[in-house]
Amino acid sequence: MFSSKKSKQQAINTVDNLLTTYLQTTDKKIAKSKQKAVKKGRKNGQHEATTILNMNAQVGNFKQNKADLKKFKEKERKLRNKELKRYKVIEEKIQRQSKLENGDENEINTVLEEKVSKITAVDKYLNDDEDLHELQEDVLSFSTKQPTKEILKEITQKEQLAAKRRNAKLEDFNRKISRGHIAVAGLTPGLAQPGDDDTDSDEDDDDEVDDGSNLDNFKDDFDDYN
Repeated sequence: MFSSKKSKQQAINTVDNLLTTYLQTTDKKIAKSKQKAVKKGRKNGQHEATTILNMNAQVGNFKQNKADLKKFKEKERKLRNKELKRYKVIEEKIQRQSKLENGDENEINTVLEEKVSKITAVDKYLNDDEDLHELQEDVLSFSTKQPTKEILKEITQKEQLAAKRRNAKLEDFNRKISRGHIAVAGLTPGLAQPGDDDTDSDEDDDDEVDDGSNLDNFKDDFDDYN
């Protein structure tokens, strides 16, 4: 590819010079260290461009490590401040509790004022909140109402009790009729129905309507009795 070793060396030097121009940094310290590394690399038979690339990689790693270290220190500082604040709060609580236990009037008055202030704020909020008042009224009205299931149960019990009472009255009424205490036409033995005569045709007609008339008379007498 090259006509001679001299031409090959010239080409390598040209490439090295170009790479050195684009890869060098403005940092004086880094530049000096690069120069030393380049000289050392030449002694070891290493090309200048390769040496600079290696140096840039090392500088990049150093900067990255430095940035990571800075982040770590910042995080450590925040954690330390957080712990100091937490410790300070705990220390203040301990001191306050100690003063209260020892009967420090100033501390007691301070605590009382804080409690009263909180209660006053809550009372003011409750008094000013119309929605809360409406909600309280709804809850109270709802709590005073019987559940539907209980209402139905109560109605059923009342209906059953009324039916028992009516049946008891009906049994008492029948018992008095059977004993002759109450006379009902068509039901009491020896008591003829109103409007009866001795004709056969009338008897036949009465036989046909006995059931209905007796039932009507029975209902009327039972209602009058009750």
